[in-house]
Amino acid sequence: MSYKPTSLGSKTSTVDIKSNGVTLAQVGIAGTGGNPNEAINVDFESGTFYASSPANVTWGDTNTTLTIVDNPTKEGLNTTNKVACGVRSAAGGNAFQAEFNIEPTVINTTKYLHVMVLKPTHSVMSINGRNNFPVAGNSWDNVYSASHLNYTTVVNEWVDVVFKIDGDGKKIDRLIIGLDNCNPATRYASSANIYFDKIELNDDATPRGVTSLPAKKTTFPENFEATSFVADPTYFPYTYSWVTPDAHRNKGCAYETVVANPLKDGVNGSEKVLKTTLNGGADWWTRLQFVLNDGLGTTVDANNKYLHVMIYKQGTGGEVKAFFIRTDNVQKEWISPSVVYAYNGWQDLVFEVPADVYGAVNKVAILPHGSTAQNIDIYFDDIEFIGSATPRTNVSTSINNIKSTDFAVVKVANSLIIKGVSVDNAKISIYNMQGQEVLNLKNVNTNTISNNLSKGVYIVKITNQQGVEQVCKFMN
Repeated sequence: MSYKPTSLGSKTSTVDIKSNGVTLAQVGIAGTGGNPNEAINVDFESGTFYASSPANVTWGDTNTTLTIVDNPTKEGLNTTNKVACGVRSAAGGNAFQAEFNIEPTVINTTKYLHVMVLKPTHSVMSINGRNNFPVAGNSWDNVYSASHLNYTTVVNEWVDVVFKIDGDGKKIDRLIIGLDNCNPATRYASSANIYFDKIELNDDATPRGVTSLPAKKTTFPENFEATSFVADPTYFPYTYSWVTPDAHRNKGCAYETVVANPLKDGVNGSEKVLKTTLNGGADWWTRLQFVLNDGLGTTVDANNKYLHVMIYKQGTGGEVKAFFIRTDNVQKEWISPSVVYAYNGWQDLVFEVPADVYGAVNKVAILPHGSTAQNIDIYFDDIEFIGSATPRTNVSTSINNIKSTDFAVVKVANSLIIKGVSVDNAKISIYNMQGQEVLNLKNVNTNTISNNLSKGVYIVKITNQQGVEQVCKFMN
């Protein structure tokens, strides 16, 4: 007599042999399974799933059988012959899941599950590991659950998506891969195939095909000019449109990316901005959420309580709100700007952070309003916490856009001393944090200039006779 345990800890047990309610004997038995196997390696090349029962299925309102088909794109990261395929029905809801059986695996330590995915749209992804034969509960119970660690927004190409699993000795024998692809009216005019392959559990957090991940900027100020930014699409977690106040779980509906500034005007002449799209199918808001300092938060108090956001939304007018969430989950919602967004161009919106959420603010959400039958492109730029409530009128020379070089400005009595750079018939310009030029001097031949500035943070730009610019930030 033998039995197959349902968890790593159940290696031995006893069986009572009874007759008419009377125990005749008690037999000790040892488990034949439950070994600490941490090797998941699935490639579907055999043309069959590990087991046919329970059924291998696709969920999404219109449910179908998950199948194994020929690889439709044998190039790039995945050149295998066979892959799993699920159909995302245009008649389905917002979610998609592919469920299939794998060789029983007991995960004892922290591991990374890699899944090759070929999908037609940008999406938030999740993984669940289930036990078809749990000790308690039912086969719907998730033993392990995780959201994607990082992935690129590449679509219609094979991409490796990575999930971190903190194993604690539980067994799984079924995987559920989920994609939150949003409103089918805007994303799926027709049914679409989503493919999976080369599923592997290992110790490497880096996606296959990537030599290294870019460093992520973790806090404001942010102007999207650099290669690393706080809304890097490799990591960016929350952008979506709300269909109604009670059904707003369509993450990924608004696709975010850094693009060239579509409207270089006198207010914002910077090169790059963040773009998102409010889908015409959403009749409420779109939400753009930033996670600051990798969740540790940015300190906000009375000295920097004003959040400034440059915004350009196509169309006329429109309401914009903000959320502020602290690391302890204390939050303030639906904060209005001091001046409502009023025209079809760049405008600096200023939101005052309420005093009762002062501290480590780790999430900031910006919510432009929609209510249109057409998609609306919305652009964001130069986001920062500062102490001034005055809207910026020019950010093309904002402190955020300027990279300091090797010279310094030192305050001495009523003068500013420029050190580390030659001043020879140079032009000197000084800007405040709103990007406004407060001092303009030409043909300067001295390293000492008069200081009539009020207290605050400034930038100084020195342009020599050859037109070479050098910039530096200083506090007066």
